[in-house]
Amino acid sequence: MPELRPAVVDPAEGDAITFHHPRSGQPHRVRGAVQRGRQLGRELGFPTANVNLPAGCAIPRGIYATVTRLADGRCAPGVASLGLNPTIPNAAARLEVWLFDFDEDIYGQTIETVLVQFIRTEARFESVEALRLQVMRDAEAARRIHAGRLGPIARP
Repeated sequence: MPELRPAVVDPAEGDAITFHHPRSGQPHRVRGAVQRGRQLGRELGFPTANVNLPAGCAIPRGIYATVTRLADGRCAPGVASLGLNPTIPNAAARLEVWLFDFDEDIYGQTIETVLVQFIRTEARFESVEALRLQVMRDAEAARRIHAGRLGPIARP
């Protein structure tokens, strides 16, 4: 597992840390084709673009503020869960990214998501409703991060 070093601590977010790749000094990126999921996020009010992770992915599991470059070059800020989703278990680890203010069909398209800032570790919730409420809190945290760090135009 590569060593991760904290690069930036945002005092407004407490212990939220930006992790950078130790060799490049850049935030971690996940690139892959968008896969169709269970559609649960869409049903709960936060549609996600799902990208399967390679076996042995060493990026810490958790929730991140993100910026995603779409296949056409546009960039969209968002929030993502990277891991196994312990409340609604998946067969494999994946990145599930909610692109804010975005509603287009991008299944099969290759996207690249930059993990801008770590928000929290992944957790198991007692109910889908508890999960939904936490996702909304995570989205608000990510929006504050984007407002403070990226301004109105998010570019990876």
